[in-house]
Amino acid sequence: MHPSRSDPTEAYDRTLNIVFALIVVAAYVQTLTSFTDALTTPITLAMLGIGFIYILIGIYGIKWFVESNSLWMNLLYIAIQIALIVILHFLTPISVGLWMMPLPLLGQSVIMLPRRWTLLVGILIMALFLIPAALQAGLSNTISFAFAYSSAILFVAIFTYIFASEHRARAMVEHLADELSEANQELRL
Repeated sequence: MHPSRSDPTEAYDRTLNIVFALIVVAAYVQTLTSFTDALTTPITLAMLGIGFIYILIGIYGIKWFVESNSLWMNLLYIAIQIALIVILHFLTPISVGLWMMPLPLLGQSVIMLPRRWTLLVGILIMALFLIPAALQAGLSNTISFAFAYSSAILFVAIFTYIFASEHRARAMVEHLADELSEANQELRL
């Protein structure tokens, strides 16, 4: 059977994993092609290694953290991923494409964390990119970037919330349909 029909959670997880990986790869392509002269081979290899770890943890490691059903484990996951992004910031001259990397992480936080923690993650992600931008590009450019980046963050948060709500509603409908089917079977006997 098709995975999306037999197990909607599997198709949902696969979709999120693909989006996560594609956004990280897009961030890398933009960053690596923007600074070909400034990046040395060891720095490029370190960046690729950290990106690979980021994707692995983001796709496979997240399951372990979420299955723990612990807010603190979920926060640890977010902290590890943000730490990897911070390391990447220090490796690149200017984080041209890296601004995209935490967007899937924000989406994951919408699913994993209570709203106040998700808000805190969003603020932390904003600060992660706005503080270096202010130091490198000046206040006027930073204000312009802040409006654009906050729009991206807001879009990801709202889209993920709607996507997750729709997924939960569909799962609930399927669960209720299964229960109704079982009840009908019992009545026939």
